[in-house]
Amino acid sequence: MTDTPVPAFTRSTLPKTLRDWRASGWKPEGTTPRDVWTPLEPFFLEQGLILWKKDSIPMLPFRVVPGKGFPRSPDGFVYSALVSDSSRGSRFDVVKAIHCPARTIDNRYVLIRLVAKGDDGLNHLEALRRLGTGAVAFRGDNHIVPMLREIVLDDMIFVVFPLLRDGFDSPWYYNYGEVLDAIHQVTEGLAFCHERLVAHLDIDVDNILINFTGGPTQDGVTYDSGGNPGPPSPFRADFPVRYYLNDFELAVCYGHDSDPSTRVVSGLPTKGLHGKYGRAVVPEMLSEQPYCPFRADVWQLGRMFLRCFQHLDEPWTPLTQLFIEMTSEAPLSRPTMAQALKCIRQFRSTLSWDSLSSRVPRPPPGTPPKSITLEPLPEPATDALATDPGNAPDTDRESPNV
Repeated sequence: MTDTPVPAFTRSTLPKTLRDWRASGWKPEGTTPRDVWTPLEPFFLEQGLILWKKDSIPMLPFRVVPGKGFPRSPDGFVYSALVSDSSRGSRFDVVKAIHCPARTIDNRYVLIRLVAKGDDGLNHLEALRRLGTGAVAFRGDNHIVPMLREIVLDDMIFVVFPLLRDGFDSPWYYNYGEVLDAIHQVTEGLAFCHERLVAHLDIDVDNILINFTGGPTQDGVTYDSGGNPGPPSPFRADFPVRYYLNDFELAVCYGHDSDPSTRVVSGLPTKGLHGKYGRAVVPEMLSEQPYCPFRADVWQLGRMFLRCFQHLDEPWTPLTQLFIEMTSEAPLSRPTMAQALKCIRQFRSTLSWDSLSSRVPRPPPGTPPKSITLEPLPEPATDALATDPGNAPDTDRESPNV
């Protein structure tokens, strides 16, 4: 880490709080979130990081690029498809001032994010340190975007990540094997978080990244630099696909020696922080009664899976039923994340090669997930929460459907 005070002239131009950083960049007219980072360019250059510059496209003032002549160096984090224009991975739209892409002096592409300022954001930082650093960062079942560096500047803590892209369901899957791999990896990653007593509370497709640098792609078709479609191909068969969980800004962490009855939260995850909660609201979040954040994660993940995959027919019905159980209105009726993972692995063992290699249809547009309600529900008493397996080590659970 580097501990360097902010020069007075720079301090006066930077947002004062973490909330201000999130909201900055679009005023006065003609400015963009990337402009917030301009006073910090010399500092990050001293750290061996060159911030990406604004592109020259007037209609896309928020787009930044690394500059001509600086292609991404292989870094082990990302791959491109066999038929793709990998230069399209050299673009990034900075629509929030909280982060900015950069390149290292040897042309590795990274993303710098302001995680903490003063006392704000320390829970986010704790989650990242617990999950994305040290020996646990090398675990095969750890699907958290790894932390490469922490950089301290005055009262701000910036974190450096490898630059990845979103892609959980885009391009759409080529076959059922790709679908099951994605389901397994994401569930495995969240089970890893829960094992370390970190609940995410902000789960959806845009917070799941993929180790791909080419694109864009659609429906398993990749496009060349002229925008011409290549032949249909199993996109995810071109490289070892790995899905990553991103954005632990709303996460909550508990100590392993903490009393299980204290591992609860109440209200929306954004309460006392910033803005509206931009996710589907877990039923118990509408009550002010304490609830288990780990069971809330299960609900959000089940809902996301239903939205993407509930249209799949036999032999996938048992998996759909698991997702419905994950979105049960009663938190204690939901499986824990580890139990859901075990069911998914059991289901995978029943499938033939022909089933896994079959083409998978896209979901019909506008189909709401099954068994979802946003009505407030009564919560179990605190002593019931103390015995909730979501607040304690997971126990085995045999699925009745696989």
